[in-house]
Amino acid sequence: MSNVQTEDDRRRMLQGMLADDEADDWDDEDDELEEEEQRPAPRRRARPARRRRAAGYETAVINRAAIGVFMTWVVRLGSALLLYFSLIGTIGAFNGNVQPLLNALPLFWAGASPTALLIGVLVQVWLTGYQTWKAPPVLTWRALLDNKAYTAHLAVDIGLSVVGYRAVVIPWVKGILTTAAQMPDGGALFAAYVVTIIAAAAIAVLPERALIKG
Repeated sequence: MSNVQTEDDRRRMLQGMLADDEADDWDDEDDELEEEEQRPAPRRRARPARRRRAAGYETAVINRAAIGVFMTWVVRLGSALLLYFSLIGTIGAFNGNVQPLLNALPLFWAGASPTALLIGVLVQVWLTGYQTWKAPPVLTWRALLDNKAYTAHLAVDIGLSVVGYRAVVIPWVKGILTTAAQMPDGGALFAAYVVTIIAAAAIAVLPERALIKG
């Protein structure tokens, strides 16, 4: 009788142990499911949109970067050309007339006297060097008033260009104004000087703005 009870007890114990193991397995599976639900979903990388390259959709023939390089060199060469004519105007001011230098282009020095050539080159090198060295980051009226030494050099540079080119530029501009705009001689002469001064200022200022960084 005791043996039968012992066997029954063992069976009950085994069944209880199996039930506990199954319960633990279910609990583990529930925990894993909860962790997966709480885990953030991985982000998907957005694929770049494919450009349509079908016939008839590509119309560009010039790269934007190539245009940037081209325009950079246009500005550089244009600025160098302005410096070239600024030098001619300064030498022409000491030579008495710029016309002989213009007639000798591109070898402009052949039309100048040795003294005018030497003085003009030295003065222009000093003016250009000082202006590029002391140029304010932003050219404003306030900056010109504060930096009097730079303003004085700029004024001398502009004045030499006006004196050098006035024998050529002013009669030409005056003739255009009197003929096309029907301006009186006095007004046309005044306007011609204003145009010459503005052009001389552009020749003096633009190269340093375009070629100097910082």
